[in-house]
Amino acid sequence: MSLTDKLSRLKRDVAGYLAEVDADVGVGFKDLSSGGEFYVKRGKRFLTASVFKVYLLADLYRRVNEGKFDLDATVQLEDADRSPGSGVLQYLQPGVTLRLRDLAKLMMIISDNTATDILMRVLGKSSVADTLEWLGLKNTRVAKSTKEHLCDMYQLEDEEAWTKFLGIRGIHRGGPSFKEEFCRHVHRIAGVQPISSYPLFEKLGIDKSSKAFTDFEDNDVTSPDDLVVVFEAFYSGKMFGERASEVMDIMASCETGAGRIKSALPKHAVLAHKTGTVPGVVNDAGIVMVGDKKYILTVLVNGLKFGKRANYVGKGEKIISRISKMVYSEVVRKEG
Repeated sequence: MSLTDKLSRLKRDVAGYLAEVDADVGVGFKDLSSGGEFYVKRGKRFLTASVFKVYLLADLYRRVNEGKFDLDATVQLEDADRSPGSGVLQYLQPGVTLRLRDLAKLMMIISDNTATDILMRVLGKSSVADTLEWLGLKNTRVAKSTKEHLCDMYQLEDEEAWTKFLGIRGIHRGGPSFKEEFCRHVHRIAGVQPISSYPLFEKLGIDKSSKAFTDFEDNDVTSPDDLVVVFEAFYSGKMFGERASEVMDIMASCETGAGRIKSALPKHAVLAHKTGTVPGVVNDAGIVMVGDKKYILTVLVNGLKFGKRANYVGKGEKIISRISKMVYSEVVRKEG
């Protein structure tokens, strides 16, 4: 059977499985040796969750390769950078000095939200947008920091109540808007709770069907094929020159998502990837390397029902793991 026939069968099998799944799922696959590829919902936009961090990594190393930044340059942690959710930097006091290289590692290895927001501040959203255009990505947008996303989870209609709750002072006509000031302080109300839990939502009776998890108009989005493009750029090193191996090493050190793509791979396999998780969204995308076989697999799972008893993470991980097993079985095990 030819590779084209195998991939056609694989796509058919994956699509058949997804037809029975209660979620919106996009899949991208590319064999890095032969160039063979297939997609499910190619070109469709999905919410990224933390997968958007691969685009910040791409922009950082592109700018370093151009000589605009030094990876050993340092930057100070500011209070406004601290973001709840994943990561450890949120626990540190403002003024701590970190290297850009260390921030990139924290962002990718443990998905540190604060490290992400510092890098976004340093790079600037316009720089990231330029890199997306340079890569030729048509369906990807990186519009918000992690802290801005978290801020959107809360309903801000009652400004007086929130101002009292936060202890915010000095909001006046001509000064920063309430939402901007709220975003600066959001780490104080969310504390160290993961974004996937709702301690404050329960306390204040906020609707968990927040637009932050369902709105595509003003959110970070991407598509299965756009992710394949950026991971192929990572693998080829065309953006990073001599630092390409460092980028791959950082992604291969990712500690999240053991129950996703990685769960279907043998222990000796290497997975250079990034996961993303927010209520209703469970994603994983990366490069699988098993011996001389290397391929890109991206799986974006959106639209999962979430709530106290929904276990959306477990359901999303089961979908990703199943697809990873199907792909590995067809393109590695059967060929081996």
